[in-house]
Amino acid sequence: MKKHSLINTSTYQQKALAVAIVSMFLSACGGGGGSNGTVPTTATTPTIPAATPFTSWSAVTAGSTVVAPGMSQEVTQTTNPTAGKVTGIGIPTAVDTAASSFTETLDGNGAITKAIITSPTGSVTFDTAAGDTIGHLIIGTVTDPTTYGAVKKDQSSLALAADPSALGWEYQSFGVWSTGRVSGTGSAGVMSVGAPTAGAAIPTSGTATFTGKSIGFYTDVTGDGHATFSGLTVNANFANRTLGLSTSGTIKTHDYVTTSPASNLNLTGTLTYAAGANSFAGTLTNGSTLTGTSSGRFYGPNAQELGGVFILQAGSGTPPETYGGAYGAKR
Repeated sequence: MKKHSLINTSTYQQKALAVAIVSMFLSACGGGGGSNGTVPTTATTPTIPAATPFTSWSAVTAGSTVVAPGMSQEVTQTTNPTAGKVTGIGIPTAVDTAASSFTETLDGNGAITKAIITSPTGSVTFDTAAGDTIGHLIIGTVTDPTTYGAVKKDQSSLALAADPSALGWEYQSFGVWSTGRVSGTGSAGVMSVGAPTAGAAIPTSGTATFTGKSIGFYTDVTGDGHATFSGLTVNANFANRTLGLSTSGTIKTHDYVTTSPASNLNLTGTLTYAAGANSFAGTLTNGSTLTGTSSGRFYGPNAQELGGVFILQAGSGTPPETYGGAYGAKR
């Protein structure tokens, strides 16, 4: 996730990426049309290339492969590919920190050519050599330099991720992904990755404000799917070991052509952690229909950055209203 450039800056290629992301993501998350043919959607576990353990984005060099440890959470989902609607969503899994990671391979120019998201359910691979697409996200005709999209050639999986270089981050990043476009059975996941701070290195006094962004997926009460983008503020009190988290300015897109305000998806909550431990958690809510747990941790030698994941659900509905995402920030 370090050194990225647009796949191709021509109008044709930008539109091609936008169309690919539209058709994939909306079907996977419940908002687009179907597809002819049969595409396998079960996550597979590829052979992961020899990789250098992640320390910082500035240490990632062109022509290398790096693997960053992560924390992830997922939900299973079923869709009606023809109608483009989510028909069922499962209960969120427990947050995993043991089997979650992100692996990227850069070419000689420092552009990502391969990305592997690994979670307890398996791995999802995006590989430009196999015809997959990796590039900055395009909504309508506007390129977002802080967000990346990756789409499988067969459109069976999609991922959205923050570009840490564009955001000025050094020690962490995050992403969300979705699988199961054609079969109607898949999952949606959220992940935070980076170099965790040692528990003993987290400050024990003072305060700090972390600012950043969040990306998510949202399924409304009708089964329509949306991608979401929010600003993030986290006010940390290191003496009390509390984090006041809030998102703001949330927007959503159903078609990747236009966006609309989604203030109902602005979140607030208080997260806490134990003394000497780098693992915080707490309840987030949108103040009305959605509630759930967010988990995260500090990143960098001295807790310069933080990141986390969340999946919130309503108490009823088929499918239940669901909002999942990941976030990152620095102070």
